Amino acid sequence: MALPHTVVQADRLGRAELLAGLKAGRSWLAESKEVQLDFTASGAGQKATIGGRLPAGTGTPVTVRAEVRGAPGTTVTFLDQLGPEHSEPVPASGAVTVTWTTYPRYSRWVRVEVRHPPTTPATPTPNAMVAMSNPIFLGAPNAG
Repeated sequence: MALPHTVVQADRLGRAELLAGLKAGRSWLAESKEVQLDFTASGAGQKATIGGRLPAGTGTPVTVRAEVRGAPGTTVTFLDQLGPEHSEPVPASGAVTVTWTTYPRYSRWVRVEVRHPPTTPATPTPNAMVAMSNPIFLGAPNAG
């Protein structure tokens, strides 16, 4: 059943590759194998994935995108260093693509969470986590 687990983005399923993916932060947590998450940030002709850095200038618009599957009736939320910034519900189909645009001058990093609703008969634990990513960092490495 695989409840919960860590998903590591690696080139192969070898020990060295998995450890490298973990060390680089290219991982996310999921409540089950049914939950799928793709999370990217793009701007200025560049793209970054979980654990990566998008070296865009402070005034460059950056669009973050989360594709979620296998999580019906949940909510997808983008968070940065200030907390939750944008949320959208996942429909009964369990699949949704959510985007939000920010700027490196406002968001140093962005991560995504998928959570169950506050309380329902099917979710006895209010706001239980379904998936949570590591961040994607925005801006130059030494930027504020």
